[in-house]
Formats: sequence, structure tokens, C-alpha cells
Amino acid sequence: MDSKAARGRIPSNSEQGNVPGDFYGIVSLQTLSREKTLNVVLESDPNLDVLIVDEVHRCKNPAANQSKAVQRIAEYSDAVLFLTATPIQTGDQNLFVLLNMLLPEEYKELYRFRDQLDANQHVVLAETELRKGTQASVENAKKQLENLSRTSIGIQLAQNPFFDLVMEQLNHPDATSPDHLVKAIEDLEQLNMFSHVLTRTRKREVDLKRPERRARTYKATPTNYESLIYNQLSDFVYDAYKREHGSQIAKFIVVNMYKHIASSLPATIARFRRKFEEDDWECGDADLSEYDVYEELGEESYSVLRTEAFHKIIDSVDLQRLQNEDTKYKELKKVLGQKRKTIVFSFYLDTLRYLEGKLNESNIKCVRIDGSVPSTPDEPETDLRRHRIEQFRDDSETMVMLSSQVGSEGLDFQFCDTVVNWDIPWNPMVVEQRIGRIDRIGQKSDRLLIFNLVTAETVEECILDRLYERLGIFEHSIGTLEPILGEIVHKLEQELLSERLTLEEQKRRISAAQQVIEKQKIDQERLETESEGLIGHDRIFEEQMERVRKLGRFISPVELEGFVEMALPKVVEEAYMEEAVTTEDNIRIRNLPYFRSIESKLILHNGRLDQDTQRFIRLMTTGIDLAFGGENLGNCPQGIEVLHAAHPLVRM
Repeated sequence: MDSKAARGRIPSNSEQGNVPGDFYGIVSLQTLSREKTLNVVLESDPNLDVLIVDEVHRCKNPAANQSKAVQRIAEYSDAVLFLTATPIQTGDQNLFVLLNMLLPEEYKELYRFRDQLDANQHVVLAETELRKGTQASVENAKKQLENLSRTSIGIQLAQNPFFDLVMEQLNHPDATSPDHLVKAIEDLEQLNMFSHVLTRTRKREVDLKRPERRARTYKATPTNYESLIYNQLSDFVYDAYKREHGSQIAKFIVVNMYKHIASSLPATIARFRRKFEEDDWECGDADLSEYDVYEELGEESYSVLRTEAFHKIIDSVDLQRLQNEDTKYKELKKVLGQKRKTIVFSFYLDTLRYLEGKLNESNIKCVRIDGSVPSTPDEPETDLRRHRIEQFRDDSETMVMLSSQVGSEGLDFQFCDTVVNWDIPWNPMVVEQRIGRIDRIGQKSDRLLIFNLVTAETVEECILDRLYERLGIFEHSIGTLEPILGEIVHKLEQELLSERLTLEEQKRRISAAQQVIEKQKIDQERLETESEGLIGHDRIFEEQMERVRKLGRFISPVELEGFVEMALPKVVEEAYMEEAVTTEDNIRIRNLPYFRSIESKLILHNGRLDQDTQRFIRLMTTGIDLAFGGENLGNCPQGIEVLHAAHPLVRM
């Protein structure tokens, strides 16, 4: 859902707490961060069955709009799942913010949370020792539990019955036997203060046969004429804007101009000439917003594009010679000679159109997708972008797809195993997005090829050689490096492209950035290792889930219904459920009449009422229909309360 759709579809929590039974949606965190969307969320108190938030580490700032929106929706959701690869980015406060958002009643203050971490590390270390299975490790585990009992929170944990059960197992004469160790570890898990709310899976623990990524760089050595035109353009633009607007504006303009002419000098010259002829400097090309920033200075502002001197430089260029000498295109042809299905990525629309023409001249069949190619998913017959993608997939002669950023997100090309970066992205996440289009589940090739085209003795070459390749950006998923790389590389881009540095000065600055990234990478790995010692390894959780799967030890709808029917009158003597009615979707529905004593029991049992219990109490004031069922609960009629193992009524 975009922002408008989200504002219109997010359900409000009515007095009865009913929401549309078929409501579901996918919305970006960026959309939630917009003021209008946030206001709708804050006013509606949306009552949802399930909330899933991916990349939730982006909500680490509680003052940010998207964090406020997620927190409010989480408060009014029956079940909440947060997903993140980096719960701890700069320190334990990141994790605290997320847990506070998830369970504010349990994780209230940061100092208290840190006390919990301090105590919990002894539980985790004790579990680690017990897994070694020796008498010495049992003694070490006992020492850890003794240390636990000396912490502020550990004093309370030591009064937990499970603490005594663990110590009983460890003091047993046969403590190292498998039965005693397994029982001790399971009981110890009950003392872990995070096991009920946090589970961790590392990439190395997931048995996926992912294809190997192989990266190779093709360097184009520019001809004397290419170097001459490039230097003329960049020097003229920088000097002109520095005179008119000062060095800051000049730097800003040159950064964007440089990236465009570095993409394709012939395409850039051709575009300038077309604009001169049309006398049209409005940004009408779909994928050029990044390049046309200097037009945002305003109609009355100085623009080098309208000066006679700039016109003379462009008019003096021998465009046909540039096209014939295009050294970068010659390197691309070498790559395409391997006859593999290949996606060629570029940021710029005029570059893609130029390449399309060159490939056609070379009798290399290709398709192009970008922002100017219409996409109408609701009308497949007229969806030109889809038709081109299908041609690339199905036509054995169409070996190349030229793509702008529209092809780097949300599309799957697992039938293709080669990516060419015609432009080297300065944002490392763009690199990952591009490669991610072919590194998908279902990829049959065991080797993915990533080719990078770069002009020799340029800033791009330095970035590629001294930063991206040394850090393995193309061979490995960025993962936890994402928040580190983005900020540093953005700052580096501004320095390298906006200042007149020698090649050696550029190399020194890139090397300095690499050292900063490597240090922060080490710090991130240290935080990850330390967090394992504070939070736990999740092996118990994984082993228990495996036993549940093998033995079928889960609560079936029939068992849940039987449990509620049997236990309800024991807790509230006069309470009962009406006879069941089965819907067409095989959902069993039973009415629970209103009993004031159930409300009282719910309040007594829960103490401080959570949002779910408050909602249920509001719903049951006139009696309520309860649903028991299995696979078809998604078709449950509106206004029916679905029972599950963690429901307030079941917990009571």
C-alpha cells in the first residue's frame, strides 16, 4: 500500500473492537513515517490479529515517526513478530528500544534492562558449560549460577523453583549423564529472561545451498579524445558554478554532473544537444531526477546549460568519434561474448537508450526496462514492461536486458545468472539490490557472475579497487555492514567528486575510509559475539521445536476447544459455552455468554491489563462468538473472536 491507500484502509478500532475480517496489507516503513499516515495510525488504534515488521532495526530511534507508528500498531495487535538481522548495531540500547516497543510492560527502563542482561549472561554461560558434558563444566556451571545469585536480579531468580531444579540436577551424583544434562539445560532455559521473546538464527545455521558469487572488473582505458572531452566538461562546469554560486553549490553540481558523464560520455553529449534543440530544461525523463538537480536552482538562477560558452563546448564535440571510440562499450561487448542471460544496470535513461542502439547495431538482441516503459499489472495485455521481461526470459535469442533502478527492486530473475554494473553504485545497498535480483531461491546456476565496468584512472576505479573489492562487496551479502557502509561511502563520495584531488590524494582518502569501515566491522562482530553471551544461543528453542515437529506435540483446534470447555467451569463455576456451529469453511464457532465473573477473573489473573486483555473484555460485554478451527481461520466471519494458546481467556 502506498501512503494514500494506507490512510484509507488502516482499520479503526470501533467501540466493539471489530475490524474487517479480510483486512491485510503490506506497507513500507517509509510510508508509515509520513506525517499524514502517522496521524491516521495514532487516531485509529488499529486492532489487528498479526503485525509483522521486517527490518525493524530501522525503528531504533523511538522519536522517529515510523517508530511511533509501529509502536502504536503493536499495542493493538494480538500477535507481533519483529524481524531483523542487526538487533544490536551500536550497543545494547538498540535492543532495548525494540523490546520496549514489543513488551513495554516487561522492558520499561534501560537501567533495569541492563541489570537483566548482566544477570542473564550467567544463565547463558551456565548453559554453554553444560553443553560440554564434563564434570568440570558442570562445576563451572554451578559457579555461574552462584554468581547469578549475587546480582540484583539474580537474587530474585534464585527464588524461582526452576533454579532449585537446576541445582538439584547439577548436584546429582550422575550429573553428567545425558538425561540429567538435558533436564538441567531445559530447566535452565526457564531462567533465561529473553528466551520467551527473542529467537536468533544465523546464516551459517541455515542449510541453504546458495550459489557462489564471482566478481570480475573490466577496465576501459580512455582514448586521448575521451579524456579531453571529459576534462573540458568537468573543469568548465566547476569553474562556472564556483564563480556564480560559490564552491559549495559548485561541488554539489559537479558531483551529479560527474556521475552522469562517467556513465556514458556519448549519451550525455547527445542529451545536451537534444535539450538545446528542444530548448526544454524541465526534468521530463523518468530516471534522471538525480542528474537534473541543477535545474532545481530555479528559473531565475544561473544555469551553465544556458550559457553560450557551454553550448560552444558541446557543439565542438565530435559525437560520432566518441561513439566509435567508446572504450567502455567495447569492454561490455567482451562480457556479452560469453552468451549468458545478462542484466545490464545503469542509473540513467539516456545511457540505456544509447546502449540499446549500440547493441542493435552490433546485432545483439536486447530489451530495455526503465521508468519510461509503462507497467500496468492490473491490465496484463497492455503491460509493456512485463512483456519485455517475459521476452527476456522466454526468447532464447534475447540474451540482454538493459535496466534502470526499476529492475533492481521487487523483481525476480532467477532464470538469469549474470549482472553487469555499467555504472558502479556509490550506495553499497544498490549493489546488493542488483545482485539480489538473480541471487534468489530457485536459481539453478551454482555460480553467479558479477561484472563491473569502470574507466581506468578515475575515482570509480579507486573506489572499486581500494574499497569495494577489498571489503568483498560483490562476493558477499552486505548484511550487518549496511548501516556502516552507507554513511561512510556517502561522505566519501562528496569528498572525492567535489574536490580537486590528485589520484594519490584520492587513494589515501579511500584507504582511510576502508580502515574506518574495517574497525566498525570488527566492533559490530564483537557486539554480535557479546550479545550471544547476554541473550542466549536458542539451541534449546530449536531442539524443542524439532521435537514438536517430530512428535506432533502442538495444540490442535480440537484439543484447544476441549481444554476451554473443561477448564472454564473450574475457573468460573457458572460459565459455559453454547453448542458448536460449523461453518462452510469447517470453522467451529461457539458462543460464550457474558459472565461478569469471567471479567473479574481476567482482571485478577492479569494484574496490569495488556491491550489484548482490555480488548477482549470490551468485546465480551454482551456475549461473544469464539472460533475454533485450523487452516481456514483466515475466512472467519467478521466479529468472531479466534482463540489460540496465548489468548487471554486460555491463559486465565
